[in-house]
Amino acid sequence: MAPDSVDPRAQAQLDQGNELFARGDLDGAVGCYRLALELAPDWADGHYNLANALHRLGRLEQALDAYDRAVDLRPDHAATRHNRAQALHRLGRLQEAISGYRDATERDSGAPAAWIDLGVALQDQGDDAAAVVALKKAIELDAGQPIAHNNLGNALASLGLASEAEHSFRRALELAPGYAEAQFNLGNALMALGHYGEATRAHVRASELDPGNRTYGLALRRALARRIPGWHLPMLADAPRNAAYRRALERVVTAESRVLDIGAGSGLLSLIAARAGAGRIIACEMDAELAATARQVIADNGYADQITVIAKRSNRLVVGEDLAEPANLLVSELLDTGLLGDGVLPVMRHALAHLTTPDVQVIPRGAVMIGVLVELPGLAPVYPVREVEGFDLSAFDRFRAPDAYLDVDLARVPHTRLSAPFTIASFDFAAPPPRRDERDTECRKLELEVVADGQAQAVVYWFELQMDAVETVSTGPDGDLLHWHQAAQYFEQHRRVETGQHLVLEIARSDHNVTFHLP
Repeated sequence: MAPDSVDPRAQAQLDQGNELFARGDLDGAVGCYRLALELAPDWADGHYNLANALHRLGRLEQALDAYDRAVDLRPDHAATRHNRAQALHRLGRLQEAISGYRDATERDSGAPAAWIDLGVALQDQGDDAAAVVALKKAIELDAGQPIAHNNLGNALASLGLASEAEHSFRRALELAPGYAEAQFNLGNALMALGHYGEATRAHVRASELDPGNRTYGLALRRALARRIPGWHLPMLADAPRNAAYRRALERVVTAESRVLDIGAGSGLLSLIAARAGAGRIIACEMDAELAATARQVIADNGYADQITVIAKRSNRLVVGEDLAEPANLLVSELLDTGLLGDGVLPVMRHALAHLTTPDVQVIPRGAVMIGVLVELPGLAPVYPVREVEGFDLSAFDRFRAPDAYLDVDLARVPHTRLSAPFTIASFDFAAPPPRRDERDTECRKLELEVVADGQAQAVVYWFELQMDAVETVSTGPDGDLLHWHQAAQYFEQHRRVETGQHLVLEIARSDHNVTFHLP
């Protein structure tokens, strides 16, 4: 126990130490506290204050010795046990720290700070459920502490409760709008929920609040990367594709060209048209973040006066509002590996009916889809899912979409061609075929001759892209285009075939997909 009375000289040294501590002179404070303890060696306050100064200096082992002496002298002092647990926590002695925090809460159950630190230590130990209990107790005691709400959000996020975590981070920010860590954590929770736009804004704010924090900066870049599909950058790097569009545009653009660029993305095609001399260009990009970036790209390149970026779906554009008059040149790149998956047909149908002149020029003009029957063993065991390592995993097949197509590169994967290439369908983007939804597919049968023995497992297909009447480029295995590969669709039942055999292939087409079936 502390002595009933303290030597006034010791009290003076303690007071001077406290003054130095408050001014940030921790070494000076340690010297004063040690002098005080030479005069009053059993003074709990002296050992406690010395421990706190050593703790702040990072001299943790020495701080623990001082805390231990203070605990011996004053066992029921909750703050001493709390601070001692913090030192243990910093030393990585996690289980001892948790015991120390629990000791502190038992001696003063109404102190929220110890509950907060207990929650963090339990999280560090991996016991997120117990951490939630501790942090909720801290909030019950004092709901106005932002750090408690932030740490509760972290624990909830670790448990996979992203929506609840989001609520906690937002509450922390209501209490402390400048809390950079809570903004960062909110961004991560929104990412987990798939709210990439909001996540980006949260990470932007975190970086603004703490601009030197590399973690926040990297999180912002990751959030921005999730805003766009992964094919955007490989697409921009596809020099043959870019050149084909450039040549096609340069062949037709004049000063009288009124260009509508649908799905503008980075704004590259609009820039090419502007450089070629187009009089006026509307770049339509439905993603607001992409549209804002396209505006910056266009301004950076000096074409802001020629190109207007509109952040809308093309089917929301209105002539007389968004476009001064109908476009006489329509350019787009709405093509995925399977040609139709990004909605090129419905987009073209609407644009031609509502946004363009009757004599509009369309780039690209059309495409021909080419297929080949193949044995493609790589993923055959799971398309459909069957036996793996001697186990029947067919129940897992419920998670596979039977009409899904995969991106493959026939130049790199083992395969056997079982038929000659055949035409699946031809598309004139300047006169799209009638609308077909999944309930009203266009169906036809095609007879194929088998040219090699093997397992008929899939159809692999690609497209010949007709830029205009002059130039055609290909996504096929021997084509020049780089970022598109080929699409592969596996049959529900694989079939053994022999050379010379004739097969009937059923082909069904909707606006967004082509499917194949061996009857």
